Amino acid sequence: MCSCDSCRGSHGDDHSAPRREKSSVPMEARQCRYACEERESHTQEAISLLKQVLLNKEDELISLQNHIRAYQRMLLRTDHMSSEEEQEQERSVSLNVEDRDNRDG
Repeated sequence: MCSCDSCRGSHGDDHSAPRREKSSVPMEARQCRYACEERESHTQEAISLLKQVLLNKEDELISLQNHIRAYQRMLLRTDHMSSEEEQEQERSVSLNVEDRDNRDG
């Protein structure tokens, strides 16, 4: 029976099994490293895509804010013009009333 620590007599005097186990460790490490690199690459791609989506949404937000400001200015002009038109109509009505009073008077 084998007395080495890695075998503990499970395979007789054959030391090739521990060597296979030892040689598989670097291969497993490479595979693990490769899998980690693949995950990292995928994560970086996802981050890049999400940053692009965020930039697009920020651009869209700025555009919508500009539209809102333009509509607000347009409404303010319309309200201002409406006030002026109302004042003009009131003046016109009061002038017509004055004219009528002067003719009747």
